[in-house]
Amino acid sequence: MFYLAEVYSRRGLKTAVMTTTRIRQTEVFCNAPEQWEIVQDIRVNGGDTKKAQSDASALLRENADIKGFFGCNNTSTVGIVNTLFEEERTDVVLVGFDLADETKQMLQNPEYHAVTVLQKQDQMGYLGMLSLNSLIKGEKSEQKYFDTGVIMVDSDYLMENAVS
Repeated sequence: MFYLAEVYSRRGLKTAVMTTTRIRQTEVFCNAPEQWEIVQDIRVNGGDTKKAQSDASALLRENADIKGFFGCNNTSTVGIVNTLFEEERTDVVLVGFDLADETKQMLQNPEYHAVTVLQKQDQMGYLGMLSLNSLIKGEKSEQKYFDTGVIMVDSDYLMENAVS
């Protein structure tokens, strides 16, 4: 969301949100700046990339003044990326999740404005295995949630870390 603010800092901003299921990730837009208009029609694609692409296209058709998309997961992000490429919408900013090949292509294209959030899946797996091992040993953990952090990936990050 902050990337959207950085690119469109002094303008009113109409933003659309897409997700696989209605989950907490969409709540971030409840605290959006007052001058932003959030499209109330949050599209849920059920993990179907083609539906996500169709939804993104429909949102652009129904809201020609959209300047930002937030894809809450890989499926939504790929659908948005495909739509923005197909419709050549270089004026729309994307904040997405995960790093599919399509998303990498957009990040590497200087005509588009995009970032994606990478969850530290290796840390999730590692901490999950530690927790499982503790449970097998009969130990009890009071901690229910583990913050493994995220990485904001843009074209600079791809270059600096030789991500291809």
